[in-house]
Amino acid sequence: MDELLYENMVEAAAERAAETGAVDLVDITNAAASGFDTNHFVNDVNAMVSKTLDDA
Repeated sequence: MDELLYENMVEAAAERAAETGAVDLVDITNAAASGFDTNHFVNDVNAMVSKTLDDA
């Protein structure tokens, strides 16, 4: 697994999710197409959004 690609995808998806209130289906689809586990991806995005909101 390409860790840098994964981290960048999670970060970008978290920014969009923070704005819209949900993880975008396009981000989930892109993660799946890149070979990443989508459940893990969504959990990581949600955790990043929660951390960002807690830090604010």
